[in-house]
Amino acid sequence: ALTQTVNTQTGQIDNINRKTADLESGIDGVTERFESLRAGQKNLILNSDKIPFKQTGANTTIVAEEDYFVLTSTGYTANSWGGVTWDLSINSIKAGEEFSLLLPVYLDSSVANDAELSLVIKNHTLNLATFMQTISGQTDKWFNLAVTFKATRDLVLGSKPLYLCFTKNGKMRFKKPILVSGNVIPSDWSPADEDTAQQIAEY
Repeated sequence: ALTQTVNTQTGQIDNINRKTADLESGIDGVTERFESLRAGQKNLILNSDKIPFKQTGANTTIVAEEDYFVLTSTGYTANSWGGVTWDLSINSIKAGEEFSLLLPVYLDSSVANDAELSLVIKNHTLNLATFMQTISGQTDKWFNLAVTFKATRDLVLGSKPLYLCFTKNGKMRFKKPILVSGNVIPSDWSPADEDTAQQIAEY
């Protein structure tokens, strides 16, 4: 009976420890959010820390590793635009609005990039883009895609308007992206307000 009581109490302590660890993790997320608020920057990309939605491509895969994601498109003989997409917290953009983006990338030479790798904000249904950035650089090495841009047109965005895709074949790694309003490139990633609020609500 004593052993059973001790085991029960040990289980309760383990449970408390797990809840404490979860709470500390949540507090860390809130702290990150307040730090980004002090900097005046809000990530407009929703669920940017989670594996993104695979948009198209039968031969395109997206895999989550420990602290980055791997996007691979291979075996295509024609343009396929295989890639991934994210939702944004804004539903429209005006021409001339300024944004800044930080995306750590690693171009993997094990699959030849035989066309283009692009980051695009568009309305897929209308096939209209308000921003497109070709990604290039040294292979097999991490570097930051850090860019400030102005929207080229007024656009209602629709669902999952931020695209990262290979036109044909290629392989890359990327870490959590951040897109903010204004012309100051973020120094580091932080979650969207909406994601932080959801995490707090779950506690």
